[in-house]
This record gives sequence, C-alpha cells and structure tokens, in this order.
Amino acid sequence: MLNRILFVCLFLALYSAGSSLSCRWMDHKFRQYSENSLDLLDTMVNNSTNTEFFEVETVAFLMICTAASRASAEDKLGFTVEVLEEMAVLFEEDPGASWEESTVKDFVSVVTQQAGCARLL
Repeated sequence: MLNRILFVCLFLALYSAGSSLSCRWMDHKFRQYSENSLDLLDTMVNNSTNTEFFEVETVAFLMICTAASRASAEDKLGFTVEVLEEMAVLFEEDPGASWEESTVKDFVSVVTQQAGCARLL
C-alpha cells in the first residue's frame, strides 16, 4: 500500500519536475495531475483492508494537496521540491526497499539533484 502511494507521489513529483516548469503548465496542468493522483489515492484507500487507519492520514494528505493546487506557481514549485526531498529521505532511511542498493542510490541522487535544480528556479 505504501509503495503505491509512494509511486503516485513519485510520478507526480518527477513529472512536475521533468516538465518545462512553465507558469502556464503550473497553472493549467498541475490541478489536473493532482486531481488524478488524489483519485488514485482515494481508490487505493477504499481498496485497503483497514480503512479506519487510513482515513485520518488521507484527510491530512488531501488538505495538503488541496492547498498546493490553489497556491501560486512559486508555491507549487516549492511543494514539488519538498515532495522530492521527502522522497529522497524515505528511500535513504528505508532498508526494506525492494530495489538493489545501487539503484536506490542512483534514484536518490537523481531526486536530490532535481530538487536542487528546482530550488534554483
């Protein structure tokens, strides 16, 4: 379950960071992708076996994403940077990742580099 949520966040963050990061994209497409991601997360939560545990976390996550979708382009970029940094921390600290160690190191390196480049914008 956590892997799916991480994958959705990863997809959103990498796609956001990998795009041209133009203001037009941020204004028009960010909402579309965040809504699609939230729909996928909602589906995953509804399909879980213990929905009571996830309801509190889902509400907090939805509030964060809703606030991010209403924010300015600069704030959206900051949100993307924060997501990338948090993903890097998760992969560095989780010894149970199913990827090979070198793959995890490469992934963390790329995510950290993208967060650093996005911060410079």
